[in-house]
Amino acid sequence: MHPPLALRIGVRRDPCLMHIALVGLMVWGTAAAARGEDLSGLDRGHRILIERGFQLQATTFGTEDPNWWTNGDANGTYWEQSNFTTPHFWVRTPAQQNISIGDPWASALTNLGSHVRHREGLVSWQWRDEEDLDDPAIRAWVKGWFELERPRLPNTLLYTNEGPLQVSDANMRLYMTESQPDMLHLDEYPFRDDTYFNGSPWTLYFQLSRYRELALGGHDGTRTTPIPYGTYVQTFIKTPTGDWWHPSESEARMNQFTAWTMGYKMINTWTFDDTPEGPNVLDSIFFDAPVNSTANPTPEFFWYAELNRQALNLGDSLVRLLSTDLRIVQGEKWPGIFWPDWMDEWDPNADPYITSISAENLGTANDGDAGDVLVGYFEPLLEQFDGPVFEDQTYFMITNGLHDPNTSAADATQRITVDFDFGGSGITSLLKLSRDTGLAEVVALQALGGHSIGWCMTWKGERVTCLSSLTARRSCRDRSRVM
Repeated sequence: MHPPLALRIGVRRDPCLMHIALVGLMVWGTAAAARGEDLSGLDRGHRILIERGFQLQATTFGTEDPNWWTNGDANGTYWEQSNFTTPHFWVRTPAQQNISIGDPWASALTNLGSHVRHREGLVSWQWRDEEDLDDPAIRAWVKGWFELERPRLPNTLLYTNEGPLQVSDANMRLYMTESQPDMLHLDEYPFRDDTYFNGSPWTLYFQLSRYRELALGGHDGTRTTPIPYGTYVQTFIKTPTGDWWHPSESEARMNQFTAWTMGYKMINTWTFDDTPEGPNVLDSIFFDAPVNSTANPTPEFFWYAELNRQALNLGDSLVRLLSTDLRIVQGEKWPGIFWPDWMDEWDPNADPYITSISAENLGTANDGDAGDVLVGYFEPLLEQFDGPVFEDQTYFMITNGLHDPNTSAADATQRITVDFDFGGSGITSLLKLSRDTGLAEVVALQALGGHSIGWCMTWKGERVTCLSSLTARRSCRDRSRVM
């Protein structure tokens, strides 16, 4: 056994970069059963996610054309090109939308009714939406649903979804104890007129970190058996009122990368297609077409498809990790009026090897001021996930938090510099998981004198999410088995 490895990855803050750093994980490409993984030590939620795979879901209200599943161009159907893993139905059923039996799908339908034939492909089922779990009668009703459906659907994630601050912490814990959900899930759509950003999406940090803390406590609140957690991300404009604006590329990537850095394992975009909401319309950013149509994909569709492709290169590793710590390096415009209760400021005590993290804005976004840097730390859910070469690993992810309305990923660039002191650990190299290829890459480090090493990375023209690993060179003898 060698000293814990530290994952370090610098991410420049363009919204097209993924921000993650991981250490020493094997590259997963086949089913858990085929790899001989023993998942019996996991909770139901994590076990299903590993077996079903990292979830990039897209909410759909169904289109007037039931063939949207097959509509596309010479490059394939638009659904295939989007790189989402699972359609999440809210109104029309999979049979109505020509989903083949066995294909993956998710549901927020109140009653699956006659769709028994499609149950094999049901990845997740959200019970209604934003139910008042502060009400004991509603909690009892929800508890009955879990108890009825859990034995019927042993391989389906069962959960509810809540709005921001809709339910008190105390009643959320009661709900978790009573109903034993497979996962916690929330919606928080930050790109709206009444959200005060000033360069830092602190409302998003607050909501996501709160649900992270609740889920890590597990059903009994002891943190002995944490459960997974997921979230909706904003891919709509609200018209004609304009309460929610069109998220820029840098904003949309920040929305998703922040969740990954906090350990989220399911992302659901709201919404893939347009949907009426009272007198207004939630207008999807993915298609330039009439309501309930998926014709004429927009440029946003294609950059989101690329984001999803890169995410899937990291997803098999992400579902096998557990978030252990969450830190922030504040940007220069931090509002100063608020601090998330479940996110500490980064300092050298957070890490055995990193001595400093700094960011420099290389452009004009955010008035040229540096944006936030998020740092997430992880450990494997099960020790076997380290692979036979590694043991007792520590992983980290660094996220570039710079973003701005009407700003592309390329124009939200930061240079993030990370300094290390390895002491006598024997660590000599850094590995990162490429979001582009899914393969491990060696990162060049710059000697600063003594045991100190510097790492400076700048991403230009893309948003980065990397998984990285610091390891003693003796542990890299078989790099094909290392992430």
